[in-house]
Amino acid sequence: MDELIKFFEVFGLLILYSSEMIISKNCFKKSNRKNNYKLYKYGFNDIILSVSSFPKRSIKDILYYEELLDTDYPKELKDIFSKFVNYVNPENLEYSLFNLVSIKLENRRTFKDLLKIFTDDITLGYYDAFKNKINIIFNEKHVLSHEFLHMASTSYFNPHLCGFNIINCNNDSSFTNFGTGLNEGYTELLNSRIFYGGKKSKSYKLNVEIVKLLECFFDNPSDMQYAYFHNDINSVYKSFCQYGNRYEFFYVINELDNLTKLITPTDMKDYYKLKLKLYEIIKRSDDEKKISNFEKVLFNSPLTKIIYKKTR
Repeated sequence: MDELIKFFEVFGLLILYSSEMIISKNCFKKSNRKNNYKLYKYGFNDIILSVSSFPKRSIKDILYYEELLDTDYPKELKDIFSKFVNYVNPENLEYSLFNLVSIKLENRRTFKDLLKIFTDDITLGYYDAFKNKINIIFNEKHVLSHEFLHMASTSYFNPHLCGFNIINCNNDSSFTNFGTGLNEGYTELLNSRIFYGGKKSKSYKLNVEIVKLLECFFDNPSDMQYAYFHNDINSVYKSFCQYGNRYEFFYVINELDNLTKLITPTDMKDYYKLKLKLYEIIKRSDDEKKISNFEKVLFNSPLTKIIYKKTR
């Protein structure tokens, strides 16, 4: 029942976002992946109960992940999963456990991929939720861990839901994404925190800075992490609308999407405008501590501070 409620909440947002959106009948096909749980010591239901009740450092005791990763996968993936298990709360591990069993890895670069370097569609790697496959195009260390997080936040039961991103099927068999910029920003923020000690992100840098500000809207920042691993963009919407409204929310979502493309001087202007708009919104709050935390993140950038002073 909770899953059904969440489903309607999420797609209620989509209906608000676009009155012209049409979802085809076959949009949510059941995944044709086989339910292969033979690497687990327990059955499906036992795994869920165990993950929610075991201490973080005891998660290893209910998995055969070392056996799985030692066979066909590179050491880098094993290291990534080890760090992930030790960082993330057990309640956020469900999708990663299921998807890891059948994950496929490729390191393939086509001529088409190379041409994207000269367009606004630069791709270092990607996770195909429908095939449960990570393809690394440019083999940089942070790329695999970033794509791993996409895998770990994609619903095993509905691959149209990946973190905060919702993949909508159009009538012409094309796809429309909702929440891509938000999703990429938060994915890269976690990538930096979990695997690289909070070092400055190498990808989606502007998205990361905006997402840090959105995180301040939550009463508890860990709630945003929970929402990410449970495909609950509605929680982001609700936390934002404590002080903002739905039109402002969709403005933020649109601007975040724009920031995933090749950045122009106009985009940079819009980026700083967005940061100051979020500041205006959160100042409607009576929570001085929340505003103070927001200001620490916002004015960590000297240029933002200068721009803000000039606009006053």
